[in-house]
Amino acid sequence: MSCRAFRAHDRSRRSRHAQLIEIIAEALDTTQWQGEGIHSPAHWLAWQAGIAAGHARQLVAVAEKRSQFPVVIAAFERRELAVDQVAAVVKGAPAWADAKVL
Repeated sequence: MSCRAFRAHDRSRRSRHAQLIEIIAEALDTTQWQGEGIHSPAHWLAWQAGIAAGHARQLVAVAEKRSQFPVVIAAFERRELAVDQVAAVVKGAPAWADAKVL
């Protein structure tokens, strides 16, 4: 894969992750994730998206903390950060440090 193709693939992946975070946030806000036999938002996401439970927990954590990290989330939505980078920030940084972590 050429560098150009790799960058295009990465940008596409970041775009899909940003869209997925929006879907998760909406499901959290509207409680669409709740249902019989569903134990948590991450359980619902793993089932619906066919992803590993750990990855689902990571994505839910990002969606849950979107409002606490507006600067980081804005960079993520501009495709400047990968979801793994955002997950590390929302997991480890206090919300007051939002503007300082970039």
